[in-house]
Amino acid sequence: MKKEMRYICYPFMRESASTVDFEIRTDSLTTRIGEAISLTKDIPEVERDLRYLQPMAYHLNGSVRGKIAIDQEDLEKLSSLYDSYVAEVEDSIGNFVLPQGSQAACSLHVCRSEAKKSVRALHKVSLERGSSRDFI
Repeated sequence: MKKEMRYICYPFMRESASTVDFEIRTDSLTTRIGEAISLTKDIPEVERDLRYLQPMAYHLNGSVRGKIAIDQEDLEKLSSLYDSYVAEVEDSIGNFVLPQGSQAACSLHVCRSEAKKSVRALHKVSLERGSSRDFI
């Protein structure tokens, strides 16, 4: 019987490079961001920012494969978003927060965890490539 590649849902699944693991991680992150979007309808600013972040997570894949999809302007906007959220909570939250709270908050904690896994996978891609250009 002929192997049906269409059932694996991802054309690079059989590659041995860590790039595939990174792409699977960012796919999971993107899915979790979508879940968080559905839970933040009553917080329009957060929903808006998540809708911006979601395609950025997918764009990481193309950027790692050499098809640059994230540019300097995107990095500046992401940095600005980060800074604004840090400024908003810096007086009330220390360096560590237990992952708990509302369903939306818990979903965002899962996104944070998925993002850390993605960054770790990206680091492995850098090491595997033996590149002096670290992605993180």
